[in-house]
Amino acid sequence: MEKINNDNPTRMIGLLTFTALLWGGNAVAAKKVLTEISPFVVTMLRFAVFSCILLLASWYREGRKFLPLKRQIPTLFFMGLCGTVVNNGVQFTGLMYSTAINCVVITAFGPAITGVLAAILLNDHLNSRQWTGVAISSIGVIVIASGGSWARLVSLSFNWGDALFLFACLGWSLYSIFGRRVMNELSPMTTTAWAGLFGTLQMLVLCLLQGFEGSVPLTGPNWAWFGYMCIGSGLVAFTLWNVGVAAIGPNRASFFINLIPLFGIVFSVLLLGEAVGWFHGVAALLIISGVGLATRG
Repeated sequence: MEKINNDNPTRMIGLLTFTALLWGGNAVAAKKVLTEISPFVVTMLRFAVFSCILLLASWYREGRKFLPLKRQIPTLFFMGLCGTVVNNGVQFTGLMYSTAINCVVITAFGPAITGVLAAILLNDHLNSRQWTGVAISSIGVIVIASGGSWARLVSLSFNWGDALFLFACLGWSLYSIFGRRVMNELSPMTTTAWAGLFGTLQMLVLCLLQGFEGSVPLTGPNWAWFGYMCIGSGLVAFTLWNVGVAAIGPNRASFFINLIPLFGIVFSVLLLGEAVGWFHGVAALLIISGVGLATRG
């Protein structure tokens, strides 16, 4: 990839906004595809396509340097477990029980979980402002998980799918934290490719245990949605994100992550006909504000 400089802020804003738009549509696409095949099969096939394309690109760019060392394989295997099986497999399973709107809003809580885990596992101490941001975001998650109902809150009657979304966030946080170690020696593209491949193999085992026989009974429209999950919200979004981060840095680029719930809600209403309640707006505001406070600076 050619060196990108920050001489066109408008272009970078448009590029990163488009990236958030692509990721915002992923839950909607998954919801469509899940009407015909299981969450584990969707995850396995998506990462098989995505990781193979990245491996080829990595091999083309880096030659033999794209091969991991033996000591790196356990970490890459664990990243595959967290990033593919837990984050995607569990998240897509949650979509069988909850809405795409809840998915995109709860997923915005991920950076707060990453901050807490980094404090625990990496001794990255959080200051009072950051802990306040985590607390505000947590309140937002409770609001959306309870559906804005006090009765559901006091009776601890939460949607099972929303709990799975939270668990998926935990998987992504662990994936990000352990990725730091490997990316000191491997490029982000190579790390993502190998972690995705290991995750694909793990998902294949789970699919076979579920009775998967190799058939993928998708109809025409859902093949298009699946292609979007592999290429649009997968390969294209990942590539554009790296271009944006290279141009303006991760801190400024991370602001655009906050646009994902907004796009996700719009797509869920327009394409799935899901209803938006007042609590969705309140929860999104609390989560995004809290995460912004916890990650600012």
